[in-house]
Amino acid sequence: MTDRVYIVPLPGVGTLELPEEVYRRCLRPIAAPVAKESSAQLVDAKAIAALFSLKPAAVLRYARDGVIPKTKIGRLCLFDVAAVRAALTR
Repeated sequence: MTDRVYIVPLPGVGTLELPEEVYRRCLRPIAAPVAKESSAQLVDAKAIAALFSLKPAAVLRYARDGVIPKTKIGRLCLFDVAAVRAALTR
C-alpha cells in the first residue's frame, strides 16, 4: 500500500480521503449518454416552419442545402427540433 492519499471534494459535505489503492480500484470510466433515436422529437416541415417563423418551402430548401439536419423516411422529410434549433442558432 502506498502513502499517497487522494482527497475527493464532496460539495456540501466536506472531503473524502482515500488511499491510492482504494481510489484507483473505485475509478470507473464515465460513458457519455447515448441519445436514443426514439427520444428525438421528429416533426414535419410545417411544424418547423411554425416554430421558427419560416415558410415550409424555406425549411425544405434549408434541409436540401444542408443548413439544417433532416431525416428522410422514403419521401417523407422529418426534422429533430433540437438539432434544427442548434443549427439555426450557430
